[in-house]
Amino acid sequence: MRVARAVAFAAAACGAASAEVREAAATRGTEANPPLWPKSVHVFDPGEKHVAQTAARLSALGSALGRVRAAFLFKPGTYAEPVAVGPCVQVLGLGAAPEDVALAGGVAVVGGDDGAPRGAENVHVPGDLAFAGGGLRRAVVGGAVRRCAARARERARSAAARYWGRSGPGSRATSPSTPPPPSTSTVTSQPLRPYAARNATPVVAEKPYVTIRADGTYDLRVPAPRFNASGPDHSEDPAVDFGAVFVATDAVDSDVIQEKLDRGLHVVLAPGYYDLEDGLVLSFSGQVEHAGTDGIRWLGENGTALHAEAILPFDGTQGSFGNGGHSGFAVGDFVKAHDALAVAVYGNFRDEAVVVRTAVRKSASPNATFEGATAAHLGGLGTIAAVINGDGAAVGPAGNKVSRWP
Repeated sequence: MRVARAVAFAAAACGAASAEVREAAATRGTEANPPLWPKSVHVFDPGEKHVAQTAARLSALGSALGRVRAAFLFKPGTYAEPVAVGPCVQVLGLGAAPEDVALAGGVAVVGGDDGAPRGAENVHVPGDLAFAGGGLRRAVVGGAVRRCAARARERARSAAARYWGRSGPGSRATSPSTPPPPSTSTVTSQPLRPYAARNATPVVAEKPYVTIRADGTYDLRVPAPRFNASGPDHSEDPAVDFGAVFVATDAVDSDVIQEKLDRGLHVVLAPGYYDLEDGLVLSFSGQVEHAGTDGIRWLGENGTALHAEAILPFDGTQGSFGNGGHSGFAVGDFVKAHDALAVAVYGNFRDEAVVVRTAVRKSASPNATFEGATAAHLGGLGTIAAVINGDGAAVGPAGNKVSRWP
């Protein structure tokens, strides 16, 4: 399986959870622990002074279409100063549970609703959270989440805090306690139902995350799959010592990353713009990938996809991507049965005004069903001409920014 060149956002783990990979990594773990984080990663300490100023200065360097990305790693403790989150910045708590890192000063979006990706994971925000263009994972929010554009979920901590503020189409909610009534999009002025819900998820596995020990060394936590799951699960996950984890930067050649993968190591992509000369071959079962053609391609029968998301490649061209008929989410032409809920595809082409024929492509079978598919224009160039199989309004720089089907 090949991995095309990709734009990496934040310090997201790209390792695997399979027993085969864990065994190989355990016997060949020769990496430094603690790792030598690159300049794109800043580790905050609760005793550190000027947290707000440092976060604001680093956040100001990012842009929606630029090559600067950053990750803020917070050691366990309480942070009284506000944390600025700029374009292409991710906030990551290093505790074993979200409550271990309390951002008491709140999180402030820098740059407004510019369509750039942002993220917050494994943290506790005691009050309300105003967030734009990003996703929340393993996050505890004591108040309301407002304006979490297209990708968000929050866990309320008390009966009074169970109000879900407006967050836009395609929002994540597997089993909200009290979903609000339909709202109206400020872009299209069309009635939208911003929440798509199921009572339980048949199977789900969260992405790996990073934690720190009392002695300053790090672990990679690899969540196990959950079946028929409902609501959050913040239990402690199995740990992989960072001695078996390679921290890659965008200055590293693809053959170096490939050598680490071939040895069975986990790989963490530090924030950066990964313009790889060669694709990466994933040989161990369980390793993950970021595709450069269809963002997600589903060929199996009787599949279920809940809240799946795909961002079209920033550096895509009309010749390689548009004319190739690629989509963000594709179900094979011969698939007879598929069930998808709240699939979202985002376009943000940097170099060319690429025209993507449809955000979602599916087989003609009546048993291949989609509920609440969304196409969104995050910024930059290019147009997504339809939402699903040619149906649904186009999105682009001169028209709608969000389109939903049906």
